Amino acid sequence: MIALSKTELRNLCDTADREKQIRQLDAWGIPFELTLNGNIKVLHRDLVWSAEKRIHGEPNYDAA
Repeated sequence: MIALSKTELRNLCDTADREKQIRQLDAWGIPFELTLNGNIKVLHRDLVWSAEKRIHGEPNYDAA
């Protein structure tokens, strides 16, 4: 599956509370979407992208 399961999302955020999951994902900068039913969808590729972004960091445009 390309999206995290509810169990994976709960394990990632360390909570089953939807509002806390949303706040945690937002704090980590992990993109997510809400379905019409209000469920959170996080794609596996977005987790990889977010992890790579943290490892490599943001570009330093002030460096000479």
